[in-house]
Amino acid sequence: MKLVTKLITGQVPTIDAPDLQTFQREYAAKNQPVILTGAIPTWEALGKWDLPFLRTALGKTPLRVYVSSDGAFRAHPELGFHESLWKTLTGADYIDWVANGPRPPHLLLQHQSLLTKFPQLGPDIRVPIYVDSARVRDVNLWIGAGDNVTPLHCDQADNLLIQIIGEKRLFLASPAQRTNLYPFGPLNRIPPITSRVNLGAPDLQQFPRLKKAKFFEATLRPGEMIFLPVHWWHEVHGMGTNVSVNFWWEASNRNVWRYPNYMLSIYAHNLWRVTRARLGRA
Repeated sequence: MKLVTKLITGQVPTIDAPDLQTFQREYAAKNQPVILTGAIPTWEALGKWDLPFLRTALGKTPLRVYVSSDGAFRAHPELGFHESLWKTLTGADYIDWVANGPRPPHLLLQHQSLLTKFPQLGPDIRVPIYVDSARVRDVNLWIGAGDNVTPLHCDQADNLLIQIIGEKRLFLASPAQRTNLYPFGPLNRIPPITSRVNLGAPDLQQFPRLKKAKFFEATLRPGEMIFLPVHWWHEVHGMGTNVSVNFWWEASNRNVWRYPNYMLSIYAHNLWRVTRARLGRA
């Protein structure tokens, strides 16, 4: 990460429990990331979700757990992002693995629908006021043992990531940095919202423009949340045992189309996928 550290130009700002109007005016409308503190004091999950509790609560629930040799959970080069290597474990078995610390092969529970797959955990959280509840796409649970990395990518929706246990370190880059981050092309199994660059060990001969990229850094602690606006690039590092919840909801049309090349690339990718499926090449 030495190169990325050199490319950090600032920290993501932090604000304590802003009212909804301030958040919408200063951050959501401007498509700007921010760390929000003190905004979920009534969440029971903050004092309740430790590993023994999660082991009991998840119990025999089958989990789709992703597998990585080095702790970076990249998209599978042939199968695509959502078909990366994975295995099925019971909740209890996975929490036992987490409790013993990170080790190869690394495992990670990521983007698993909390309300549909783990309804027993639903009463312990609330929809934050900053989330447009009428436009929510997914509410997800993430559990890692540490040394787990979600590589550089951006989302097609607004994202609020909330830390319950442990810390996460994030590196963010604005949508304007797209050409410096080398996303996959639209005619690829991996969608164009994923960077081809390995930030941990970047190949500057293959990706020379990375040296021009500008990143912001953030550290997310228990009880804090970070707003990741649509199309903002982010890489997420779990530091020690870490448990998070995130909300994805539809961004405003203004922000979705603020950078038209993103949407055109995504449409081209989706059309390519549909065409391949109809031709029996999926």
